[in-house]
Amino acid sequence: MTTTRERRAAAVALGLLAATLLTAGALPWLHGGSLTVRLLGLPLLLLGVLATLTAARLPSGPLPHRPAPQRPARPPHNCAACAARAATEAAAPAAASPAGGLHQHD
Repeated sequence: MTTTRERRAAAVALGLLAATLLTAGALPWLHGGSLTVRLLGLPLLLLGVLATLTAARLPSGPLPHRPAPQRPARPPHNCAACAARAATEAAAPAAASPAGGLHQHD
Protein backbone atom coordinates (compact mmCIF):
# COMPACT_ATOMS: atom_id res chain seq x y z
CA MET A 1 0.00 0.00 0.00
CA THR A 2 1.39 3.38 -0.93
CA THR A 3 1.50 6.39 1.32
CA THR A 4 0.62 9.94 0.41
CA ARG A 5 4.31 10.89 0.44
CA GLU A 6 5.17 8.16 -2.07
CA ARG A 7 2.29 9.17 -4.32
CA ARG A 8 3.41 12.81 -4.29
CA ALA A 9 7.00 11.81 -5.03
CA ALA A 10 5.81 9.74 -7.99
CA ALA A 11 3.69 12.65 -9.25
CA VAL A 12 6.66 15.03 -8.99
CA ALA A 13 8.89 12.56 -10.83
CA LEU A 14 6.30 12.22 -13.58
CA GLY A 15 6.03 16.01 -13.79
CA LEU A 16 9.81 16.34 -14.13
CA LEU A 17 9.83 13.68 -16.85
CA ALA A 18 7.06 15.53 -18.68
CA ALA A 19 8.95 18.83 -18.48
CA THR A 20 12.14 17.20 -19.74
CA LEU A 21 10.37 15.56 -22.67
CA LEU A 22 8.57 18.79 -23.59
CA THR A 23 11.83 20.73 -23.50
CA ALA A 24 13.74 18.15 -25.54
CA GLY A 25 10.95 17.94 -28.10
CA ALA A 26 10.37 21.69 -28.39
CA LEU A 27 14.00 22.82 -28.68
CA PRO A 28 14.46 21.76 -32.33
CA TRP A 29 11.26 23.63 -33.23
CA LEU A 30 12.19 26.77 -31.28
CA HIS A 31 15.74 27.04 -32.62
CA GLY A 32 14.76 26.43 -36.23
CA GLY A 33 16.51 23.11 -36.79
CA SER A 34 16.34 21.25 -40.06
CA LEU A 35 13.27 19.19 -40.88
CA THR A 36 15.06 15.95 -39.96
CA VAL A 37 15.98 17.27 -36.52
CA ARG A 38 12.46 18.61 -35.98
CA LEU A 39 10.95 15.25 -36.90
CA LEU A 40 13.31 13.50 -34.47
CA GLY A 41 12.07 15.83 -31.72
CA LEU A 42 8.40 15.29 -32.54
CA PRO A 43 7.99 11.96 -30.66
CA LEU A 44 9.62 13.52 -27.59
CA LEU A 45 7.23 16.46 -27.80
CA LEU A 46 4.21 14.15 -28.10
CA LEU A 47 5.36 11.96 -25.19
CA GLY A 48 5.88 15.10 -23.12
CA VAL A 49 2.31 16.19 -23.83
CA LEU A 50 0.96 12.77 -22.83
CA ALA A 51 3.05 12.72 -19.65
CA THR A 52 1.84 16.23 -18.79
CA LEU A 53 -1.79 15.20 -19.24
CA THR A 54 -1.23 12.11 -17.11
CA ALA A 55 0.48 14.08 -14.35
CA ALA A 56 -2.33 16.65 -14.37
CA ARG A 57 -4.97 13.93 -13.97
CA LEU A 58 -3.36 12.29 -10.92
CA PRO A 59 -5.48 12.72 -7.78
CA SER A 60 -3.83 14.89 -5.17
CA GLY A 61 -5.74 13.65 -2.11
CA PRO A 62 -5.14 10.56 -0.01
CA LEU A 63 -6.29 7.15 -1.13
CA PRO A 64 -9.83 6.20 -0.07
CA HIS A 65 -10.02 3.67 2.75
CA ARG A 66 -11.14 0.25 1.60
CA PRO A 67 -12.64 -2.02 4.24
CA ALA A 68 -11.15 -5.47 4.57
CA PRO A 69 -13.14 -8.18 2.78
CA GLN A 70 -15.35 -10.28 5.02
CA ARG A 71 -14.60 -13.98 5.16
CA PRO A 72 -17.55 -16.32 4.87
CA ALA A 73 -18.31 -18.44 7.94
CA ARG A 74 -16.89 -21.94 7.82
CA PRO A 75 -19.51 -24.65 7.64
CA PRO A 76 -19.42 -27.17 10.50
CA HIS A 77 -17.66 -30.48 9.92
CA ASN A 78 -19.98 -33.40 9.44
CA CYS A 79 -17.60 -36.31 9.79
CA ALA A 80 -18.57 -39.66 11.27
CA ALA A 81 -16.29 -39.25 14.30
CA CYS A 82 -17.87 -35.94 15.25
CA ALA A 83 -21.37 -37.34 14.85
CA ALA A 84 -20.50 -40.37 16.99
CA ARG A 85 -18.88 -38.18 19.65
CA ALA A 86 -21.89 -35.88 19.74
CA ALA A 87 -24.19 -38.87 20.18
CA THR A 88 -22.10 -40.31 23.03
CA GLU A 89 -21.75 -36.90 24.71
CA ALA A 90 -25.50 -36.52 24.66
CA ALA A 91 -25.83 -39.87 26.45
CA ALA A 92 -22.95 -39.47 28.95
CA PRO A 93 -21.30 -35.99 28.86
CA ALA A 94 -18.46 -36.67 31.37
CA ALA A 95 -17.08 -39.89 29.91
CA ALA A 96 -17.67 -39.10 26.26
CA SER A 97 -14.13 -39.08 24.90
CA PRO A 98 -10.75 -40.05 26.35
CA ALA A 99 -9.10 -36.95 24.83
CA GLY A 100 -11.22 -34.60 26.90
CA GLY A 101 -13.61 -33.68 24.10
CA LEU A 102 -10.88 -32.61 21.66
CA HIS A 103 -11.06 -33.92 18.12
CA GLN A 104 -8.80 -32.68 15.35
CA HIS A 105 -9.51 -32.81 11.65
CA ASP A 106 -6.71 -33.40 9.17
